[in-house]
Amino acid sequence: MGGSFAITGDAKQPCGGWADLLSAKFGIEGSPTLLLITGNQQEVLRRAENLTSGLESYRQSGALKSIFSPTQLLPSVQAQKQRAASLASVDTKASAARWRIALRENGLSIEPHQPYIDQLRKLGDHAEPITLESSAAYIPAGLLDNSLRKTADGATLRPSLSMPPTPMPMR
Repeated sequence: MGGSFAITGDAKQPCGGWADLLSAKFGIEGSPTLLLITGNQQEVLRRAENLTSGLESYRQSGALKSIFSPTQLLPSVQAQKQRAASLASVDTKASAARWRIALRENGLSIEPHQPYIDQLRKLGDHAEPITLESSAAYIPAGLLDNSLRKTADGATLRPSLSMPPTPMPMR
């Protein structure tokens, strides 16, 4: 990302309406900047991760108030594989079994926890990475729908939101 960048626009740009809608719907102060990324699903997710990473120093310095990226909920396959590799030495099946034993030893009911125990056990089976299509089983409905969409030509569209810092009130 090196250096700085400036984004200018007008009402004719597709992002302009989204920014106004976000301001009105969520009471966002200031002028949100919306960046649209298109491409195939994994390309969009990788580029969004790179953009978010590049913007982080601006957030830390106070130049941006916040950054929202759907990749915080659905990382690219590449990022999922890197994270899985760092956990390769963890025996998730043994952890799931131990969790079940600990619940029983503490007199707690296992049934409410069973879906999570099962998911922990599956992590050890080197499951396929989660995609936009398969994420519906893990993420509440609508959470990603507003952030990642398929376009008519099959491309994935992902708006990225960054917020300037809230101006200090004058005294």
